[in-house]
Amino acid sequence: MNSFDLKTQSGRLRLIIAETGMTQSRFGEEVGISKQQVSNILSGERDVSDPVALVIEHKFGFRKDWLLMKNGPQKNKMNAFDIAALDAENTFHRKLDRTSGVRKMIKDFFLLSPKDQKMIIDMIGRLLKGKK
Repeated sequence: MNSFDLKTQSGRLRLIIAETGMTQSRFGEEVGISKQQVSNILSGERDVSDPVALVIEHKFGFRKDWLLMKNGPQKNKMNAFDIAALDAENTFHRKLDRTSGVRKMIKDFFLLSPKDQKMIIDMIGRLLKGKK
């Protein structure tokens, strides 16, 4: 079993990364920082920024105040349904980010008239029925 120095930000971040089961690179991608920045935080050279702490709280449930200053409880209390919903949302956003052109297509969709939007939604429905 790993033991972490929870008195330091680096120790608390090390625990969070271990609990997510991600590599430093993957964790950095998830929270929007480079592997080098993760490494610098883990070595104690840098502190976790407020925006990164907020992303960690949103994505993984570890409270910003706990991560930055060890204040209050470690995690937000969420039920299994809330966690599953957040996980599904995160998975969906990762798919959007990985599929070239999808974000632009969605932005363009909202520029269309309601009639054209409905036509596209109906067309997608017909295409999906043909795949079943």
